[in-house]
Amino acid sequence: MSKIGDYFNFELGEGLDDDAIIFDIISDKPEIIQSIFAGKHLQVFTTDSEWVITSFPMTPASVQLKKQTGIGSISSRYIPPMFIEGSTMFIAKNGVEIREFLFGEVEQAYSSFDQTVLSKHLMRFPLDQAYDITNRTLYIPMKDGSMAVLTINKDYGLRAWSKFTTAGKFLSVAIVGDKTYVMVQRNDEVFLEWFNDKVNTDCCIKIIADDDLNNKDINVSHLKNKVVYVIEDNIIYPVQKLSDNIYHLKNSDAENLEIGLPYIHTYVPLPPIFSGNKSAKKVMLINVVFRLMNSKYLSVDTGYGIRFIHLDKYNKNDFFNQIGKNKTLDVEVKSFGWKHSFNEPVFKIQSAVPANFQIVSVQANYQMESF
Repeated sequence: MSKIGDYFNFELGEGLDDDAIIFDIISDKPEIIQSIFAGKHLQVFTTDSEWVITSFPMTPASVQLKKQTGIGSISSRYIPPMFIEGSTMFIAKNGVEIREFLFGEVEQAYSSFDQTVLSKHLMRFPLDQAYDITNRTLYIPMKDGSMAVLTINKDYGLRAWSKFTTAGKFLSVAIVGDKTYVMVQRNDEVFLEWFNDKVNTDCCIKIIADDDLNNKDINVSHLKNKVVYVIEDNIIYPVQKLSDNIYHLKNSDAENLEIGLPYIHTYVPLPPIFSGNKSAKKVMLINVVFRLMNSKYLSVDTGYGIRFIHLDKYNKNDFFNQIGKNKTLDVEVKSFGWKHSFNEPVFKIQSAVPANFQIVSVQANYQMESF
């Protein structure tokens, strides 16, 4: 550690309070420091354990280094720890765990809690991580090209995992200002893209009432030979393959255009929980009520296969004209058939339609047959 206020001066001097500090990690085996992080204390993450410097103020005479846990950090690449709501998230050395390094006021010591106990299937050797404090979301690209996403809200005890995929591979992620940027490999090209909740396709071009539409011919060279969705003035055209570098508007009077790669979103529930001490042999979903907000469609499988639910029959108060005004709509869907495996979800929402879809809540009614 350098001399106070002189960041490149590491001379030990006479051991005065503002002099440089040098000390060794006293361990029973060699440990390589992977990262140093300033949290509640100065935290040192090595290949085999986690340490903290607890002395305050920190001087050559008072510095104390204490071992806290023995998890270890990933060493194949540098992945910086993230400070999230009072704790530090780091990637464990086994490459399949995200650990929360948290100080306990009662114990006056740190613990490392595994955040992936129920989500091991999402961990495919992390490459990077970044935390979006605005949306309370941790993004973790994986070696297989997917991205594990953890939404955290400690005020409500919320830790929700999901998985992002795209037509390619996520390579890295970074938060700059209020935007989340990703490096994505698509075939032999690498793109710099950012998440935007106002678009409904991947790797897209979006033009809104701009002079660029005056020419009616749009350069889409990065999408050539790709299967894309096209949206002109809220009219969705079926998926098509672009064979040219130029896209010609279908509607010459269009003022808004979006062209991009389709992606599929999938929602499935956790297995149902039944009261009492009986074990379920099989379960049947009787019906389910979806509460939607600002949504234009619903595509769901409740035992009949994926089917499109026409929301217009629920339109009692001119619902579609109220889109964008936080209007909710309750949609009841009947179910069919027994489920004999609890690994199989009782229903599934899945679609690639590039239109608004937001689900607020789900109320499901079950019938159970016990052993």
